[in-house]
Amino acid sequence: MSPDRTPSGAGLAEDEEVESDGMLLEELAASSAPRSARPNRRRRRTLAWLAAVWVVVVFVAAVFASVLPIPDPGSPVGPPRMAPFEEWGDGLALGTDSFGRSNLSRVVFGARASMLIGIAATAIGLAIGGFVGLISGYRRGWADRSSSFAVDTLLAFPPLVMLLTLTAVLQPKISTMLIGLSILVIPTFIRLERASAMAWAERPFVLAARSYGTRDMRIALRHVLPNSALTLITYVPTVISALIVAEGSLSFLGLGIPSPTPSWGGMIAEGKTALRTDPSVVFVPAAVVFLTVLAFNVLGENVRARFDSRGRS
Repeated sequence: MSPDRTPSGAGLAEDEEVESDGMLLEELAASSAPRSARPNRRRRRTLAWLAAVWVVVVFVAAVFASVLPIPDPGSPVGPPRMAPFEEWGDGLALGTDSFGRSNLSRVVFGARASMLIGIAATAIGLAIGGFVGLISGYRRGWADRSSSFAVDTLLAFPPLVMLLTLTAVLQPKISTMLIGLSILVIPTFIRLERASAMAWAERPFVLAARSYGTRDMRIALRHVLPNSALTLITYVPTVISALIVAEGSLSFLGLGIPSPTPSWGGMIAEGKTALRTDPSVVFVPAAVVFLTVLAFNVLGENVRARFDSRGRS
């Protein structure tokens, strides 16, 4: 009996060793994967926090620009085209423009126009486009066909041509740009909400509510909209950044916010003649536009990544 037991005991020991080695390899593989992913997560989280801080600082500075200790954006405070960081007092930290006005003051007051237009136009497009997309995606039929025809008609016009035509017909001012940029983003939100509403309209809880005789509008507003709106929210920061660039482009072409109201695009347009001799006149507002657009894009990507991971879980 003993010779028979010895090989079986040895085989069991070998099997246990192999199994323990396999478990050890699996644990090492599982532990190594999160470690390699942690630096990327930390990096993304750090970038998201930095982007949020920058957006908050620009927004707060724009809201409280009138009470900040900075000079009037339309009054000269120093020699023309002073380089940044030569003097720190009297609002001269970022230098002056071609007329001796403070770049810091004009950047802060210019944020009012750029941020206001970007955020307000996005909010208008989100409200109108989201509602139309919800109705067309949930009800289908004539509502869907009508909204699809309107969206295709708006998208048939090149965006820049439409904005140039609108500003040429109307006077270039903040309200004109607000209307034009809102019209520009409404089709995007209609399509996003329509596709999301069509997907959520076939979910079991929606079909159950419909079978109980609940009204369609109540189902759309109480059940479909809260779930489908998350898709729209993930694109809001990206749309704001695109509208800030559009406002700057129109102001650069002279069809945006008229002078003397400061705007980032207008500052770049005013300093383009001195780009070779004094590049800081253009680089200061261009850097602010770049950092702001980058911050909104980083926030949008972070929100989208969180939404995707939550959807997969």
